[in-house]
Amino acid sequence: MLGLPYAFASHFAPQQMMAALAAYRERFEPSRWLAAPYAMLGFNVFAADSDEEGALLATSLQQAFVALRTGQPGKLKPPVADYADSLPLEQRAVLDHLLSCSAVG
Repeated sequence: MLGLPYAFASHFAPQQMMAALAAYRERFEPSRWLAAPYAMLGFNVFAADSDEEGALLATSLQQAFVALRTGQPGKLKPPVADYADSLPLEQRAVLDHLLSCSAVG
């Protein structure tokens, strides 16, 4: 309603991303800064020469999310092969949800 641009980081609430974008567009009112809605969506990308290497690189962010959610934030850790397999089902489900708007490969 302020006529400003809008940015949404998908990992905060991936299932609400499209609804948030729709609400922004529906309620946008032109201002001296913008005549029309202008939005940016943040999307995780883990790109490598192979799908397997991309998946391995993604484990660094997976570890960071688990550490943050368990009250142990810290520096980004190196990739760990099959990291998600070492987690309890509940933590895997959280990761699946947080990273559902991601490209890995």
